[in-house]
Amino acid sequence: MNVAIIGCGGIGCLHARAYQTMPDVKVAYMIDINRDLADRAAKEFGAVPFYSADDLSKMPDIVDVVTPPGAHTALTLRFVEQGIPVFCEKPLTTDIEEARAVVSAADRYGVPVGIGFKMRNEAIFKAAKENIGRVGTLYAVSTVKNQPHHADTKEHWIAKTGCMYELSVHEYDLIEWIAGIHALDVRADLYYDFGWEKENRAFLDVNYTNGIKGQLMSSYSPDTSFTFSDLTMSFVGEKGYMRVERPNRIFLHTDKDEIIDVVPEDNFFATVAELRQFVDCVKKGVLPDPDVHNGANMTFMVEAARASSFSGERVRIERV
Repeated sequence: MNVAIIGCGGIGCLHARAYQTMPDVKVAYMIDINRDLADRAAKEFGAVPFYSADDLSKMPDIVDVVTPPGAHTALTLRFVEQGIPVFCEKPLTTDIEEARAVVSAADRYGVPVGIGFKMRNEAIFKAAKENIGRVGTLYAVSTVKNQPHHADTKEHWIAKTGCMYELSVHEYDLIEWIAGIHALDVRADLYYDFGWEKENRAFLDVNYTNGIKGQLMSSYSPDTSFTFSDLTMSFVGEKGYMRVERPNRIFLHTDKDEIIDVVPEDNFFATVAELRQFVDCVKKGVLPDPDVHNGANMTFMVEAARASSFSGERVRIERV
């Protein structure tokens, strides 16, 4: 299967390396408006460089969209409407109407759209999903997500995207996937300490199905360094609680204390796993999981949080 990757930055090249592990997939085209990036990536991966999606002379079997978030919608819609399966990095979109449009097009044309929630493929979160039943009926969930970023990058695309879309759609999605629940409404407080267009800190009070309460916090900090120990999730239930510490430890407190040590895989292998799953779904003609609906639901959640922070009121979260 021939793949066109749109976006030749670090994640685009990571995807290209992942595809190269698959004997049935060829990275055929590397596309970027930055000609130097496109040329270098094409040379590295044995592909043809293009500088715009308009330049494609032959349609690939799959398009992989790895651009900054603001370009996701137009590119995804363009190829879905041509019947081409699309793998789109998270977030699917940063706008409610755009999310509805992509879902409508994917459903209407029956075209697979995969979403880059790769953390579902990390060993720690797969182990969490396997063990969630041990805490019994759930009462509550909480998360803390923190990564470094510097306040002087006002023109960087992250400043236009915000910490919820860039950092936290991952754990928002993980909560629903691990626990089998979904968010109903939210009351949020967002902070703009960095002077960015969008938030650099977010605090969400979420009501989930089955009466489960959520307290979710995400933030950037300027005086720290990135490690994969950036996320802690706690699930509280009738039989105790489970604390999930990325990347390698689960603490279970039930009728006894138990530590589950998880051997983390390199980040590369989670990327291989998510793209392998998507390719297999395309070949079989079945819908991927996660798919366009999961992506849209996370857009609805983030935008509801922003509306709540603006109004000071609790806001219902739309679902597809």
